[in-house]
Amino acid sequence: MIQDLILLNRFLTPKWIFVIFSSLIILLPIIPAIKYRKNLSNSLRTISIYLYGSLFLEILCWAIILLPILNHRNHWVFNVLNIFEFCCLSYYFLQITKSDKIKNVIKVVSVLSFLIIVIVTIINIKEFNNYDDFAHSIVYITLILSVLLNFYEMLYSNETLSLSNHAHFWIDSGILIYFSGAFFVNLFGDKILLFNGPLKDFWLIYYILLIIFRIFLAIGLWFSKTPQQLSPSSK
Repeated sequence: MIQDLILLNRFLTPKWIFVIFSSLIILLPIIPAIKYRKNLSNSLRTISIYLYGSLFLEILCWAIILLPILNHRNHWVFNVLNIFEFCCLSYYFLQITKSDKIKNVIKVVSVLSFLIIVIVTIINIKEFNNYDDFAHSIVYITLILSVLLNFYEMLYSNETLSLSNHAHFWIDSGILIYFSGAFFVNLFGDKILLFNGPLKDFWLIYYILLIIFRIFLAIGLWFSKTPQQLSPSSK
């Protein structure tokens, strides 16, 4: 009983309520993903699969923290999510990229990055429950490069009638904001946390970015019902 009260008091703090909110907001993009599932293109179905998988891993992550039968160590879930996220979003970029040159660059970089992640995971298999900073950084860099290449193609394509009404514009913007910020947090987080004072809650930036990312995914999936997504104009 005392342990239950201690656990409850821990999650009733403003910081943890904010973290819980960042997990719950994943339902926001899942709603249009389900509502417009029949009209979604293959690339947006990939985003839907990514959201469903992320929701499952979020639930698993919280279950490990809350259920007394587990050891409360859930870092391995983040490592699994990192690989799953990389595979889904890399495939998404390959689906929406029309230029063969850009597609080949994304394909080569993604395959090389995946091989590096697999090798690092095998080497560190005994420490898989530790947060793998290196593997996460590889994923962030690869996805940032992919989204920048896709933005380049999107901005110079005659098929884009209005960026603000383009589903992929919102999704790509969310990916760029989230993974750029997460890469910064991953790169400098440990060093900044050594300093006490106003920077002690630096880690909350990650959850702010996660909320923004999921809101952008929701907007993008909402715009998937517009005619521009179903039948783009020709060059």
